[in-house]
Amino acid sequence: VQKAIKEALELNPNLLLLDEPKNHLDATNREELFEMLHSWRKTAIIVTHDTELLRSWPTKLWHLDHGKIIQF
Repeated sequence: VQKAIKEALELNPNLLLLDEPKNHLDATNREELFEMLHSWRKTAIIVTHDTELLRSWPTKLWHLDHGKIIQF
């Protein structure tokens, strides 16, 4: 996983804010990111257009559109 994400996780935060976290990752680092997210038991807010990530990881999905929140 990208160095910055690893360093952030070492601080044991209660919240992760990630913006397109899979961008610029090779296959190995993408897999590490998925493993990390699947074991993450705290809150993460992720901005992404990656459908693979959206289908495989979140337990709640919110779509923000013109000031409205739709939960899936």
